[in-house]
This record gives sequence, structure tokens and C-alpha cells, in this order.
Amino acid sequence: MNFRIPKHPPIQPTSFGQFLKKLRTEKRLSQKELAKLFNVSDESIRNWEKDRFLPKSAFLERIGQFFQIDKKELNFGSGGSQSHFISPPKSNK
Repeated sequence: MNFRIPKHPPIQPTSFGQFLKKLRTEKRLSQKELAKLFNVSDESIRNWEKDRFLPKSAFLERIGQFFQIDKKELNFGSGGSQSHFISPPKSNK
């Protein structure tokens, strides 16, 4: 018996970390490779992608330049809508 899995549109990122990961994987870069390009630790990239921390404004500028997207789009996702609004870092309570 064959089952067909319906195709769904890709899930849109809902946080900065998910959006960064999507951009990175589209360029086929590892976390380590991206970290080297930005002269940060791969742990920093991991923490950004898991929304543990947000990069400083200067890094947002560099990330935007590298991926050729506006800083506003990095904050709010494609088109500047708030659908990809950066979520606050998760607390460790």
C-alpha cells in the first residue's frame, strides 16, 4: 500500500534564529563556516540559531550584508512584516 504525503509549503521561520538558520542552510554553510566568516565562535552561531542570544547590532549589519538582505528583513522576515519578529531570548528559569 502506497501513501502519498501531501506537499506543504515550507514552514516560515518564526524567530531570528530560525531565519538565520534558513539563510545559512540555503547557502550550504555549516555553523563553523559561518562563524569563521564573521570571526565569532561556532557556539555564538549555535546560540543565535537557538534564540538563546541575539547578535549585537553590528553583527546584524554584517549578517545582512553577507546574505544581501536588509537589516529590517533580518528583524522581521521577508517584506518587513512582523511575521518573523525576533522573539526575546528564552530564560533559564
